[in-house]
Amino acid sequence: MLIHLDIERRTTAKKDGTDITDPNTPMTVIVDLFKCNYLHVMKDTDTQKSTPCPEKTNAFQIMMTARRRYDKFPEERKPVNAKDRLYNDVLKLMFGKKYGFTPVQVETVGKRVVSTLTDTLWYIDPFHDKLLGRGIHIPKIFSDLKGYYDWRSQKKKTPVITSACLKEHIDIMSDVLMYPWFLNSQMSELRKSWTEMIESLMKYYRFLEDQKQRTASHHKSETTVRSLTDKSVL
Repeated sequence: MLIHLDIERRTTAKKDGTDITDPNTPMTVIVDLFKCNYLHVMKDTDTQKSTPCPEKTNAFQIMMTARRRYDKFPEERKPVNAKDRLYNDVLKLMFGKKYGFTPVQVETVGKRVVSTLTDTLWYIDPFHDKLLGRGIHIPKIFSDLKGYYDWRSQKKKTPVITSACLKEHIDIMSDVLMYPWFLNSQMSELRKSWTEMIESLMKYYRFLEDQKQRTASHHKSETTVRSLTDKSVL
């Protein structure tokens, strides 16, 4: 687009009857009539800066943002038994606390985290009184997740906690704690409680191991050792 800018220095020259109001009057006539200096300036407005358009978010950026959102959860189980109910209640706890997973993690890391916590809580469910008796407390965040394993109503044998089985659950929880998912700031409370759970169970594991060693030593000391030369009277 071209803009004409006419700058004139008018004189006292008289008009000769020429109609200068006619837009088609040649510029040379006007210059000769008014005896003026004429400067013709051209300006290209295409060089003017235009307002920059906002940067558009492309499909890749949208996809990457979605992959980083921790708002996915494994599906609930059909509640066939008490352990399924515990699993679903663990999910509800995590949903309420927003301990979610990305779309990529939910079917792998997500299921492993929920299953591991469920399995451990299920194993120690009949032994909360024993744990409290040794001054061992379950983290507050998990304190309501108990009372599922009702072995009495099912007329089962009294459950027995063993150091070997307890250590197996501790090791699995420790392995899962190594997932980078736990390093997200959104999971800081869960990471702390998960760690406290491992430490508490380790205390009871050491107690069971000490108890087992004392029992073995006691049995050994009660064993009568007889010599081949010993004589007995029947």
